[in-house]
Parts: sequence; structure tokens; C-alpha cells
Amino acid sequence: MYANKDKTCCEEDCTRPVRSRERCASHYGKWRMANRDEVQPRPSVWFNTDGTRKGCSEGGCDSPVASLGLCKSHYAHAQYLKTHTSVKKRNRKLTGYDGVRVVLNCTFEGCTLVEFNPGLCAGHYYQAARGEELRPLHETAPCPVAGCDNVYTVKRSRSRMCGQHTKLANKYGLSASRLQELMAPQRCANPGCDQTENLHIDHDHSCCSGQTVCGNCVRGLLCRGCNQGLGQLQENPRVIRGLLTYLSDVTP
Repeated sequence: MYANKDKTCCEEDCTRPVRSRERCASHYGKWRMANRDEVQPRPSVWFNTDGTRKGCSEGGCDSPVASLGLCKSHYAHAQYLKTHTSVKKRNRKLTGYDGVRVVLNCTFEGCTLVEFNPGLCAGHYYQAARGEELRPLHETAPCPVAGCDNVYTVKRSRSRMCGQHTKLANKYGLSASRLQELMAPQRCANPGCDQTENLHIDHDHSCCSGQTVCGNCVRGLLCRGCNQGLGQLQENPRVIRGLLTYLSDVTP
């Protein structure tokens, strides 16, 4: 309690302002020491009545309380997200000073953004404020490449493909339609191979041997074994035909 300058201490010959119990700070301290067995201590923010340390008010957390009913970790996290103050003011009348519950995520299904206004993130809050029906903030669509289960964000993707196949198209200098056409068979282009997994784009290394490809030298889709075997044979038709002749001669 702050000093009341309009009143003076009740002790004789003392003209100092009242601090508490009709006494100034000095006389109140002496009175409190003399009557400490009768004075009821104020409820502690950190300790229970039995002297044990209070626990964090965040559900499932047993760490000791540090500030505003939260442990150090949850308090620092709440301050970082800048949500604790608004939630504390909103819930104080219902839960009390130590019963503060910090709501971190938007309640819209599938949205993991931080709460901006009670129950909603900023994007969904403004949708509701405009009287619109709540919807996902970023509309997504399935990737059109055969065998791909990923999705892409409609407003952000120029290629209309997922990030994985967009990078693949950029690396090999292919348009979205050309990549989709190339990936459509979903099997090795070698007629003698029936592999449908670990498929790789094959290109002429004599044309482009660096990290990026011009796109004109892309030849087809091969499995890992055929692609690596073609590279080991240096993509030389004469060597490959010679091996076929050799196998024909030695095979009974």
C-alpha cells in the first residue's frame, strides 16, 4: 500500500504519512514484527499455503511457476508470441491471476497459425470481420504429375505443380506440360525393363554436363539401374552393340 499523505501516523508525536494500518512505514514495520503471529500473510504467487512451490498453469506442465502463473519456458514462449497479455486480460475475471491459459493456435480446422483474436488467427479473424464464410487462407490443389501425392498453393505456384516437380522442371529446362508428359508412363522407357520405381530423367551428357540442362537433350525416363548402366557405358552405341554381340556369342 502506498503512503497516504492526507493522514498522519496514529503513533504519538509522529507526523509522518500513513503507510498501512493507520501507521507510517517505520511504525508499521515495528507493529508487524510485534504482532507477526497474528498477521495473516498475503497469498503467495509462487508458493502454496503448505510451503511447496506452485506449478505452471499450462496443462501438463509440472515446472515451478516463475511469472503470471507460468513457468519460465511457457512465459517466455507466450511473451515471444505476444499473446499472453491479451489472453490474461480476457481470462482474469474467470480464472484468476494464476489461472491464465494461453491459447496459441487458430481454432479453424487445419490452421496452425498463432491466435490473433479469441480463437482465430489474423487471416481468419478478418474473414469473419468481413462477414465471409471461413475458408483455408491458401487454396491448394493436387499436383498434376502422375504418381505425385503432393499439393501446391494455387495463388503462389506459377507452374501449377508441387515444389518437388517445379524444381525438377527448372533443373532440366522443361515446361510443366512437357514434364507431365514425360512422367505420365510411370515406368522405365527401356523396352526390356519393367521397373516402375526410382525413375530418373535421362539426358544427353555430351550436350549438357553441368548442374542444369537446356531441355532439348532430355531423352526420356529411366530407372536407376538403366540410367546408371547407360552412364557406365559412356552412352556409346558402339560399345552397347558390342556387348550385345558378346552376350549372344557366349550365351548357350
